[in-house]
Amino acid sequence: MTIELNINSPYPFSLQNTVLSHGWFQLEPWKWESNELVLCRSEKLPNDSFVFIEIKEGSKQNLNITIHYKSSDPSSYKQDIISRITRWLSLEWNPTNAINISQNIDSVIANYLIQGGGRFLRGTTLYEDFLKTMCTVHCSWSRTKQMVKSLYQELGNGSSPTPSQIISAGEDHLSKKLKLGFRSKVIIEATSKLLEENIINIYGQETEETTYKNLLSIKGIGPYTASHVMVLLHDFSRIPIDSEVSNYMKTNYSLAVDQIAEFFNPWKQYKFLGYKIGRILNQI
Repeated sequence: MTIELNINSPYPFSLQNTVLSHGWFQLEPWKWESNELVLCRSEKLPNDSFVFIEIKEGSKQNLNITIHYKSSDPSSYKQDIISRITRWLSLEWNPTNAINISQNIDSVIANYLIQGGGRFLRGTTLYEDFLKTMCTVHCSWSRTKQMVKSLYQELGNGSSPTPSQIISAGEDHLSKKLKLGFRSKVIIEATSKLLEENIINIYGQETEETTYKNLLSIKGIGPYTASHVMVLLHDFSRIPIDSEVSNYMKTNYSLAVDQIAEFFNPWKQYKFLGYKIGRILNQI
């Protein structure tokens, strides 16, 4: 059984550019059907039932949504589902200021933004994005995918684990059973702090405006993790610098790590967009 929905974006939007903006589409529970340009995801609703959601671009500002369900009719959760899709695709992000700044620096990047690029695929909650970010720290991408898969399938029962599920599982279980290694202790301690400081609620949703400073104050969350989480909250003022970024900038621009941020100063509060979109376009 299915339900069909249409969502209009308030700004020009490209589903493909949003999906391919970074590696989240390769992680559970996402599925990207590249031939049909359809983004899919299984999602758990508040009544504990699951739906399978397919998203396809209808036009630059319209999305066609198909919700598949087996038994429990999800019609009463339509608005909730729309809110989730809006977050996944960053539909609420206004690119106007970024376009204005980029037009004075790089017209190709400006055109990419004008045509609906510049958004980044996100999870249902801030906590989902935090967990996935932690799984990218100091490891290969194949290892990241395996850790996220374990979190979803073995701990979250097919959905993103909640903060309480993570805390209840405990450090030993995360480390030995789910193979999260050194991240286990950090995730447990950071999850408790995120809850204590009211940055997230028990469902992992952001409860107040999150800041880079607040994230960085939590033990175990370093500049890379804090910066990456903030990027997914539409704060593009910092570049999450890891070995991949530093190697790319050294190879292509002969820049040392401590020179990268200054190099993108002309982009002002959109440094990450200057870096990331430029890199995406260089690979086309």
